[in-house]
Amino acid sequence: MVFIMKNLFSLKRILNLFNFEGRARRRDILVIPLLSIIFWIIVEILLDILGNGAVMPVFLIYILLLYVNVATIVRRLHDMGKNGWWLLLVLIPYLGVIVLIIVLLLSPGDDGENKYGKNPRDKKIKKEKLTPPPIEDIKNEEQ
Repeated sequence: MVFIMKNLFSLKRILNLFNFEGRARRRDILVIPLLSIIFWIIVEILLDILGNGAVMPVFLIYILLLYVNVATIVRRLHDMGKNGWWLLLVLIPYLGVIVLIIVLLLSPGDDGENKYGKNPRDKKIKKEKLTPPPIEDIKNEEQ
């Protein structure tokens, strides 16, 4: 559990939310909007509690959430070798959003490196040579 929390909220991952460069996995296109919706619900509950005085900060939070989600979608499009301008499909009423969602969720990313960066699925695991713990002399243990 600590490993999941450490990786989920690492500074590198948080800063990458605001990045339009590079590539994103299908997992990111599912997790980040889901977390945004949860965060949005919490903000709405707080807005109900605080009243209308917090409208401007809430508006800024919504802009921030929109920015993070657009950046994630652009990075996912980069993973498939497509330009970020594909996001303009959402301007086509109904059909554009449906097509974009299908493309983002069902299309696999490019294998290997493409012009937008390394494949996010290619995680080279460094296998360190494990050395056995030092063996104490049996004679020392017996004494």
